[in-house]
Amino acid sequence: MNVEANSVPVVTEVRKTLTDSTIVIEYKVFDADDDSLGYRLAFGDEEIDLNDEKVALSDNRIEIPLDIVSNKNLPPHLLAFDGEGYGGEYVEVAPAKRARALVGRFEITNLEFAAFVEAGGYETERFWIVDDGSISVPKMGWRYQGKFGWLCPAGWKHFDDPPWASDTVSTGAFYPVVGVSWWECWAYCKWAGLELPTIEQWEAAADKTTGGSDILVVKGNFAGDRDGFPALAPVGSYPSPNFADLAGNVWEWLANVRDVIEYAEFTCAARALVGGSWQSPPDAFPDYRRSECPLLRDPDVGFRVVAKVEGD
Repeated sequence: MNVEANSVPVVTEVRKTLTDSTIVIEYKVFDADDDSLGYRLAFGDEEIDLNDEKVALSDNRIEIPLDIVSNKNLPPHLLAFDGEGYGGEYVEVAPAKRARALVGRFEITNLEFAAFVEAGGYETERFWIVDDGSISVPKMGWRYQGKFGWLCPAGWKHFDDPPWASDTVSTGAFYPVVGVSWWECWAYCKWAGLELPTIEQWEAAADKTTGGSDILVVKGNFAGDRDGFPALAPVGSYPSPNFADLAGNVWEWLANVRDVIEYAEFTCAARALVGGSWQSPPDAFPDYRRSECPLLRDPDVGFRVVAKVEGD
């Protein structure tokens, strides 16, 4: 599969095989910059030390002894690092009458977003320019970045190590990043060579998750204590055969303009949020969606991303 050039790697076709004594992870990876790649691997928020002498690494294959993995039934979250940023796993969808796309299997994590922060993404104007014709002032996001002095997501402290250490909701490297406005998500995508999903792409991912059924109940991290999480859950905690955590965990920003909201001082092209979150009722998927001002930076709002398939 060929994908358009990204500045971060694209991982696809991740397969996990359990034997009596090992977990074998096999995968494909594409890196446009052709740099030497490093990897980070987690099951939920349990990161595996790939330098452990018990772990066997070879081309497109990782073999791990079962006795060092507690959450072996969760899907592996494999991130490839190329010296610039982390790239995640993608699954292909084919929305009706739309170009095929690779949709992120997982929500963007603190670890992935921190690479954008550390690369100076908040201080680089070109990443904040909205050039898709959806707003009349393409530099609006850059103006907001300067006006509010954003240097990292809400809940982070820019000079913490790690920068999300102060966040009381999203507490680990493999938790979804939260407290990000639509503008910040757009800037991350521009930096990474990716895009925010459209509603059609997200719905195609939801159809893969539910099997196209409107009545299938999809488990997720919603309000209440039945799911075992008082707030946010690590990515991958609620997997389906294709995507993880589409239902609940964090509201996910989309590219689409849903409404125009009139404020006293300005007009806002409100953006779509879908899927529900850890603060939503259990029936908040797949048709629970809302429109919000793109300045919203709530502790239950995050995003996932899309990579285009070359040739479409």
